[in-house]
Amino acid sequence: QKGKKKASLDDFPESEIDGFKEAGFDIVQLGGVWQTGMFGMQRALKTIESDPLLTEDMACSSPYAIVEYKVHDDFGGDAALARLREKFKQRGIRLFLDFVPNHVAVDHPWTAEKPDYLVAGSDEDLANEPQNYFRVGERVLAHGRDPYFDGWEDTAQLNYGHGELRSEMCKTLAKIATMCDGVRCDMAMLQCPDIMEQTWGGRLNPADGSPRVTDPFWPGAIKAAKAANKNFILMAEVYWGRDFELQESGFAFTYDKALYDRVVALQGDPVRLHLTADLAFQSKCIRYLESHDEERAATVLSDVKSHDAAAILAFTCPGIRSFHDGQLQGRKKRVSMHVRCRLHEPRDPQVSLIYAKLL
Repeated sequence: QKGKKKASLDDFPESEIDGFKEAGFDIVQLGGVWQTGMFGMQRALKTIESDPLLTEDMACSSPYAIVEYKVHDDFGGDAALARLREKFKQRGIRLFLDFVPNHVAVDHPWTAEKPDYLVAGSDEDLANEPQNYFRVGERVLAHGRDPYFDGWEDTAQLNYGHGELRSEMCKTLAKIATMCDGVRCDMAMLQCPDIMEQTWGGRLNPADGSPRVTDPFWPGAIKAAKAANKNFILMAEVYWGRDFELQESGFAFTYDKALYDRVVALQGDPVRLHLTADLAFQSKCIRYLESHDEERAATVLSDVKSHDAAAILAFTCPGIRSFHDGQLQGRKKRVSMHVRCRLHEPRDPQVSLIYAKLL
């Protein structure tokens, strides 16, 4: 707020950490701790301008447009994170962070200094698909994207056909493994070889003439992370039915999007069928009713009895039970990734009671 000191990770309330412990949580995952750039902030201001309830001082760069894997200067840097991690450790809580393997920010140093690490395009690509390509000097580069949607305009697509790029991303993941207890790997299925081929095809051939790498990325990357921290836990955000494949690649846990979709659609028989899967697979699933990508659970499950039933079902299954910030209080307003704070919203006593009993 204006006239007040900006909060850093050192200002994370210890009462909040105590509350996590008392509620029975043993993992807290912080999203968006890494350094972002000015382009992302400019993109955020567009979002702010479209909502009359928001002001410019509420804008922030998307946490998925990263310029460097160091803790954001605004949050107190790496040292502040280390102090916060110790506070969690003293209470028996593990700290997880984010890793975004698919792309970096458009103002990441690599776009100018190491453009061969990025998927390249042509002048024709830029003319035909301006939403998917951008220019840096003489080069045309691709925005990060998945095969089904246009690019994210504040990002640059990494080229996993380039061997040096893979080595750098393995080093980055190993560095993260020294800073926390686990990591959520954003859209981890995008590094599956067939999905990379589907999305980018021949553009994965390195522009500098080095041989294209085609083997799976994750087994080697996970091995590097485990070498840095043998107890490190890797979770995969994964869709399109690729969860078992990523478990086989070495991920300890994977998003259970299939259960989420069936539960919020109130589809009893498909839920029952899904829960007949092998217990070894189910024990590695992350069960959730809400995330930053989905609508608020209190909105989707507006009938309290349905919300109660869905919560009991999802959060008494084997695996990790994941609760999103604000879910336990029944918040209904979804917060954009380009907004750094949320507007006041009263606690929903009925939803709060569901989770108080469940926990």
